[in-house]
Amino acid sequence: MARVFISHASADAARAGEVHRWLVEDGHEVFLDQDLSDGLVVGEEWERRLRERLRWADAVVCLLASAYLASVWCTAELTIAQSRGSRLLPVQAEAGVRHPLLDAAQYADMARDAVAARARLVEALLRVDAAGGAGWPDDRSPFPGLRPLDTDEHSVFFGRAAEVEQLATLLRSPAERADPAVLLIVGPSGCGKSSLVRAGLLPGDGG
Repeated sequence: MARVFISHASADAARAGEVHRWLVEDGHEVFLDQDLSDGLVVGEEWERRLRERLRWADAVVCLLASAYLASVWCTAELTIAQSRGSRLLPVQAEAGVRHPLLDAAQYADMARDAVAARARLVEALLRVDAAGGAGWPDDRSPFPGLRPLDTDEHSVFFGRAAEVEQLATLLRSPAERADPAVLLIVGPSGCGKSSLVRAGLLPGDGG
């Protein structure tokens, strides 16, 4: 299932929570900064974490309202997502609000009809899922051979989420950063160590 980042202004936290609930119920992995289970935690470097999750995401839901347009950071999130080729899914949380960077995009209108907006998001994310997240390029062989997957193939790397999260947690820990050391990943030849680091860890923890 697609990995989704919800971009929103703090003033629209309640509506962002509603969209988060929709997507989680549909089985997607979703990052919302205020979520208690996977959001920002006390003492965490919030900007680093948000950039990491933007790199992780296949799609970014932009919850558009007046506060979103006024937020410098929301525009930064949108720009980062565009530069990485993430699928952008604009949702109007306030009637008539459009973002100049998304002027050509089709919108889901949550302000007018939340049920229809949810259905449009479901349809859009089904297409992302069908393509394997950001997808495998049409001009690339679907049989990559024995070489490791690299950072630009992170969207088709799957099955090692627990290991990636464990490694990222180690690298982000204050103890590790205060006393730099080498982190060794050990395993038999061909078990996927290089792919784990390049396609799993690096795109989500600093690229």
